[in-house]
Amino acid sequence: MTQSHNDRYDSTRTAWEDIWDSASMEVELEAVQSKRAMETINAYLPFLDKNDPHIEAGSGLSAVVISLRKMGYDVHGLDYAINALIDSQKYDPSLPLVAGDIHHLPYADNTFGSYLSFGVLEHFEHGMQPALKEAYRILKPGGAVVLTIPYPNVVYRLVQLKRKLSGASQLTDDDFYESTYTNQQLIDNVSQVGF
Repeated sequence: MTQSHNDRYDSTRTAWEDIWDSASMEVELEAVQSKRAMETINAYLPFLDKNDPHIEAGSGLSAVVISLRKMGYDVHGLDYAINALIDSQKYDPSLPLVAGDIHHLPYADNTFGSYLSFGVLEHFEHGMQPALKEAYRILKPGGAVVLTIPYPNVVYRLVQLKRKLSGASQLTDDDFYESTYTNQQLIDNVSQVGF
């Protein structure tokens, strides 16, 4: 990464640490148990083998890790916001959590049955390719990648148009916040690393 990418990477990590400092474990767990969240979780459960370990890369306060572990899945969490991991461990000291970078995962090749990523890959200005390459590396052959990212839907496009017409930055602030990907762009990115 270039110096500007390193600076942005560090500032993004700091922003997430601030977000997790003001977040609530109870609220996160309640949100993951909502009807809509459970519908999403139930959609990808058929791709998770209970005999394999799984990784949530960018686990934050570990609500997904906790929920899936309660369902009998061996799910590990990784995040670069150490304060979120500390709070998660206070909630449940048995959680298998690691502080780390999704671009340089501290795991051997072919370790996990699935790689879970919910609202993480869009936050890196250099794109999702480096993280996806690492995901591919640590997955067992035939492993599943399950991810969510922002989609440039009609509401997003209207907000962008309004900001453009008003002369405001098209970002949520004057710095990079996140990228959006169309369905085809996501397919292309995932396919390019071997999935």
